[in-house]
Amino acid sequence: MISRSSSEPGALRRPPTMRPPRRAICFAALLLSAALLPAACGRMQGSAPKADDGCSVTMVSEPAQPSVGPGALTFTLRDPAGAPVEDAELKVIGNMSHAGMTPVEGVVQSSAGGAYRVSMNWTMSGDWFVDLSFRTPDGKEVTRRFPIRVQ
Repeated sequence: MISRSSSEPGALRRPPTMRPPRRAICFAALLLSAALLPAACGRMQGSAPKADDGCSVTMVSEPAQPSVGPGALTFTLRDPAGAPVEDAELKVIGNMSHAGMTPVEGVVQSSAGGAYRVSMNWTMSGDWFVDLSFRTPDGKEVTRRFPIRVQ
């Protein structure tokens, strides 16, 4: 509704609008930023470290397309000369590619000829990465990161 102002003949006056005060807008923006900050501070997910150690590492998923629930990964480890890496101490951690999910730790079930079978229990479908670290019998620390999609 538009009304005429009594102070100026013929002038139109707009009714007052209900605008939130600037302070309330700034406060709401501050609260939203504070709420989103923990999500932004999640685990960093960079690319795999450069393989300057000379070792060859492959990962095969069983089944080939993993799904939520139990599964297995087989890692084959070779030293720079191509010989199988036996008796390595493996640590396998699966993480989702977004923050907020609990990591899944793999359990080494068996090893033979440089191949290590690791059981995994995938807790959610989506994009994951698997971090493998192992120490060779001569003490060399080797790490790799593998992407994987769980259905």
